[in-house]
Amino acid sequence: MMLERFFKMFPPPRFLDLPRVGLDISDEAVRFVELVPTTWGVSVGKWGEVALPRGIVESGHINDPERLKRVLALIKDEYKFKYITASLPEEKVYLYKTTIPIVERHEIRNAIEFTLEENVPLHPDSTVFTYKVIKKDEEKGVMEVSVGVLPDKVVQMYFDVFQSVGLIPLDFHIEGIAITNAVIGSDDMGTNMVVNFTERSTGVYIASEGVVRFTSTLPLGGDALTTALQKTLGISFEEAQRIKRQEEHEGNKKAGKELFGYSMNTLSAIKDELLKIITYWSTHDSVDKTIEKIIVCGEDSAIIGLDKYLTLSLKIPAKQANVWGNAFSFDRYIPPIECTESLNFSVPIGLALSSLKSHA
Repeated sequence: MMLERFFKMFPPPRFLDLPRVGLDISDEAVRFVELVPTTWGVSVGKWGEVALPRGIVESGHINDPERLKRVLALIKDEYKFKYITASLPEEKVYLYKTTIPIVERHEIRNAIEFTLEENVPLHPDSTVFTYKVIKKDEEKGVMEVSVGVLPDKVVQMYFDVFQSVGLIPLDFHIEGIAITNAVIGSDDMGTNMVVNFTERSTGVYIASEGVVRFTSTLPLGGDALTTALQKTLGISFEEAQRIKRQEEHEGNKKAGKELFGYSMNTLSAIKDELLKIITYWSTHDSVDKTIEKIIVCGEDSAIIGLDKYLTLSLKIPAKQANVWGNAFSFDRYIPPIECTESLNFSVPIGLALSSLKSHA
């Protein structure tokens, strides 16, 4: 495939002290975080976000490459980035679990290729896939692997946009994998549901034994919460957005309870969808993989009372994410991104962390 040929011709640099830049393109914004290796761990270098007007990217599809290129070129010029680790849209991914014979590491990809046609509605020659070994059963001579598959044209579309402005992707990762890299502890082998609130949708990911096993995107997000507030108070959408953000960031309990009340219908609809996913998971996977906790991220997860509401209604402990937990301890270092705002940066943080691990 074209991408594989590119990386063979131009292998990424292997300097251990290079900062790592995670860059995420979502429907509403381009977000990036640079993690800088230090003697005690990592620190945050450059970071930021640029909002994307509605329609440039929709459900992960780039509708207007030229306008997106202009945004990326501005980021590259201002922050002097060259090498990045980038996300690929969750909506385009086929995720499945399969069993293959135990083979040498360099033979795993060939073994997985034989399973593609029976698991995804795409011809193997038109796909790009990533995988992670879940476990090996030496007695039976097989290994269980999780496989994520995307159409080759989707990966090519993102690659072309980056290359055209002089940004070189060291690697690509699916959004769900990047998020779980950031918000699930590196030693947590349990089964966790991650719920990521964005403005236009909500991403839901289930990871077990350190591997993402399930992904889904709900068509409800922060904009629905803002619209509910707008209608209740009879104000403009912009004013409702400002009030919502102010209350989320200030953490005022009284105001937060009012915001929770205004948002109740939308939150209830999201809760119902999560319950469907939990039911599906519990009936399609083994009993020992029961979801143990729910981790919420995205700025709108900062609504006061949301974690308690999900805990009570879904009967599973829910908590707000610590997006920096796998990067550093707050006892040693305080990042420059304000706590609530950082909840929107789980994807680029997870991307940068992945790059630090894979190129160390």
